[in-house]
Amino acid sequence: MRAYLVRRLLLGVLVLLGVSVITFTLARIVPSDPAALWVGPRARPDQVARARAELGLDQPLHVQYARYVGKFVQGDWGVSLRTRRPVLDDVKVFFPSSLELVTVALGLSVVAGIPFGVMSATRRDRWPDHLSRLFAISGVSMPLFWLGLLLQLVFFRTLRWLPVGGRMATEVRLLHPLEPVTGFNLLDAALAGNWPALTSSAVHLILPAATLAYASLALVTRMTRAAVLEVLAQDFIRTARAMGLPERRVLYRHALKNAVIPTLTVVGLSFGYLMAGTFLVEVIFNWPGLGSYMVAAIIAVDYPAIMGVTFLVATAYVLINLAVDLLQAVIDPRVRLG
Repeated sequence: MRAYLVRRLLLGVLVLLGVSVITFTLARIVPSDPAALWVGPRARPDQVARARAELGLDQPLHVQYARYVGKFVQGDWGVSLRTRRPVLDDVKVFFPSSLELVTVALGLSVVAGIPFGVMSATRRDRWPDHLSRLFAISGVSMPLFWLGLLLQLVFFRTLRWLPVGGRMATEVRLLHPLEPVTGFNLLDAALAGNWPALTSSAVHLILPAATLAYASLALVTRMTRAAVLEVLAQDFIRTARAMGLPERRVLYRHALKNAVIPTLTVVGLSFGYLMAGTFLVEVIFNWPGLGSYMVAAIIAVDYPAIMGVTFLVATAYVLINLAVDLLQAVIDPRVRLG
């Protein structure tokens, strides 16, 4: 286990190094002038040249990268050219909001996807299975922005059931202010006993979380179905049924336990998809998270912010996949970490 962890962590470091090189290079070769953005639109040419020297933009690209990495490992992620604040401080503000959205969406995918997949497998070639197949195809093929706009049109414009966007109603934020502790509105409101803030946060979370979870929910459903069907055809399942065990016990205690390994892999990969998909979802629903921050940084060619967010998302993706591999070995003793 220790040797496996060391090897995976070293590979993760190489992956992050490659991501940083690619992102740094792409952010710098885009035709723009970060120095002009730093000093403002009315700056004189000599002020732009001085800012370029202060930011190190007059150095060769490899020197700029080495300088950036040296500061990064010391905890200095640079200063955002757009907000004029340290990137690490901006990330601490916006990341919890995005993580709450992704966590809820991933939870919806797992809690709903696994039972749907089991139901589809046990009713193979019947109407629940056909509906599951249609659901999976639409989930994979439908763009996130289209689904988000459709949900807004139905549940806000037509039915008036849910808010169109934001993280909390303005009147609730003013009358029942929420003191941030973890950055998760639901958790902070519950800990503080602020029920109006909890209710408003939960209602505002429904549409963006459902939009973000739809594609991964379809993938989890189909993967669970395929894995359960494969396990149900094995000899030990027939033996368990022949011994007279209840069908529910055979299905959930024996079949699902052996079929959950491929589903865990899909769940781990879905985390990366959700982190990428949150960029679009946050813009559509005006969600004040890391995705909105990243989109604004890309538009402004704010390369310190782009680097910081990209590195954070890549690190989370690497760690989540490592955790999934370890969890597979814990659940199934046949899995060997090699």
